[in-house]
Amino acid sequence: MQAEVSSFQKGNITMQLQRIAALLAVLATTAFAQNPLHLAVGAQKTLRLLGIQRVALGDPSVADVQALGNSELIVIGVSAGRTRLLVWKAGASTPETFEVTVSGPGSAAAPPPPLPMETTPVPSFSATLKVGEQTTRSTINLQRIAIGDPAIADLRTTDATLTIAALAPGKTNVLLWFADGHREQWLVTVVK
Repeated sequence: MQAEVSSFQKGNITMQLQRIAALLAVLATTAFAQNPLHLAVGAQKTLRLLGIQRVALGDPSVADVQALGNSELIVIGVSAGRTRLLVWKAGASTPETFEVTVSGPGSAAAPPPPLPMETTPVPSFSATLKVGEQTTRSTINLQRIAIGDPAIADLRTTDATLTIAALAPGKTNVLLWFADGHREQWLVTVVK
């Protein structure tokens, strides 16, 4: 005996298959496309991704993200914990997923693995200042600056100089972009 399948039943089967395919796509995205990103509290990491359209961060109390145009993001560790960063790129139907783990004092998070030498930034300038002190550096053709933790130091630019004022104990990175295309990373350490 052969059972006939009505068009209504065919429609239900098709709809169920579409739901299963959508679920599998979501599972594949979350299970296989997650990129681990490990940071310490106060540290930052630059992600270079072409065609960034939109970003979403699950828990802004764990990490902060700042877009630098449509090809770079700076992810900053705020407090110990884990969160997810989603990045939608031009032409992609699903976001790229980053699992962000921030470790720090009192953190239960696993310590981050060491970075390969070619991705470990080496500061081109380091300064150690006491709270309340400041230093001035010449910065000819400076186009843009970013600081990892503005609670530690304040940056002021005038003409071709950059003034760094120490606000609170800690360490933070300063990123500088110059008109000739080169970038520098500075490390600022503030002590009591």
